[in-house]
Amino acid sequence: MRCPKCGAISPENSIRCVSCGQPLPDAPVHGTSQPAQPVQVKNSGMAIAALVLGILTLFSCGLLALPALIVSIVALVQINKSQGQLKGQGQAIGGLVLSAGSLLLVPIMVAILFPVFARARDAARMSSCQLNIKQIGVALQMYAVDYGETLPSADKWSDAMPIYLKDKDNSRQIFKCPSSPDSRPEGYLLNERLSGINTAVLPSPSNVYMIFEGNGFWNAYGGPGDVDYRHNSYTNVCFIDGRVIKTKKVYEKAFDPDNTEEVPEESGPKY
Repeated sequence: MRCPKCGAISPENSIRCVSCGQPLPDAPVHGTSQPAQPVQVKNSGMAIAALVLGILTLFSCGLLALPALIVSIVALVQINKSQGQLKGQGQAIGGLVLSAGSLLLVPIMVAILFPVFARARDAARMSSCQLNIKQIGVALQMYAVDYGETLPSADKWSDAMPIYLKDKDNSRQIFKCPSSPDSRPEGYLLNERLSGINTAVLPSPSNVYMIFEGNGFWNAYGGPGDVDYRHNSYTNVCFIDGRVIKTKKVYEKAFDPDNTEEVPEESGPKY
């Protein structure tokens, strides 16, 4: 601090000049103190973002849980380091609790919902398979009408089907069951005992299997030992009259063209 009289430099906060004793103009007066400047406290933007993300996490099935958790932690660190200049600790803690809770709930939700989605997927595949086998059954009936109620020979039956199917261009896809292995291009077999048979002379066509599910190829045919239970232990079968049912066990007598016994429907509605 410079003395206005002699120009000597005195230490800061000195009352008089160290050289001439002249009172210094800017010296503090004893017994008084400068009023403290108020500290401006602001809301933490990160804390607000943490709370908003935490709330949104509840409606996003946990997808925003991790970002909300990170933002909450960053907000708390910033508030603690601000020396009282930032507020919003409650909001940051709220976001932290919501995000952490959502992260804990995600595995529980997955465990609950996965079987539900799996059942819905299997039901859709079963329904699609029933539509396929129904179309093939109707196509075989139309073929029989054109050929004096006679079914095609077992080794050529698939070749005769495309012209009788609604979607001729995608006939191969109709022969593909959605649940069959990818290595098998076709999933339906003709009852081998119906090869070239005249259905008009059968005693009870409504009790005889015509098409069933199996791991075959184009023009595939077979019997009871070739049935594939690919829908959670269920399989679809189509009778000569075009009726389609699902069952957990095929009725072997229903493969006999002369069968007159009513086929038990173990489960599943008629289609």
